[in-house]
Amino acid sequence: MVQVTEQIPPAPEEVAQSADAAGTRGTLSYSNSSQINDVHILWLDPNISKSQENVKTQEKLKELYPSYYKSFEKSDELEKFIEQNQRCSVILVTGGQIGRQIVPKIHDLLQVISLIVYCMDKEKNEKWSGHYRKVKGVVNRSDDMIKQVEEEYAQLVEEQKQQKQQQQVTESTKKSIR
Repeated sequence: MVQVTEQIPPAPEEVAQSADAAGTRGTLSYSNSSQINDVHILWLDPNISKSQENVKTQEKLKELYPSYYKSFEKSDELEKFIEQNQRCSVILVTGGQIGRQIVPKIHDLLQVISLIVYCMDKEKNEKWSGHYRKVKGVVNRSDDMIKQVEEEYAQLVEEQKQQKQQQQVTESTKKSIR
């Protein structure tokens, strides 16, 4: 009989601190040494640094995810980052106007897990984004965006942890059958 013990994933800042101390920044790991894919929080918006609210929101995201947050003003830079990091999982926040351009290009990439549209015109952006299953929310307030990112991050970490546990159970079962 295989016994699986559940572990609660650490908060993002705890993961970052332990990763920094271990010299493994960018790799999420738990005390049982099981690794899951890197989870990157990316924000694409050509106006990302042009409003005080966006600057404050970026500071909050950097505080929550110091090793995993990155912002982009240009879609080609974002696409290049995603292309170079194919083994990571991406939660992408995008502005509404640029989202209409980038979402169709990247939606079907395996590493893109969740998309959040952070915009001024929620109703208008809900119309086009409703055609994309990975768009998990359209929000127009920074607090709502941060909350949505936190929820998507927690869900992704939990899903990856469960997959890892299932792999361990499967491997243990195969070994015991032999």
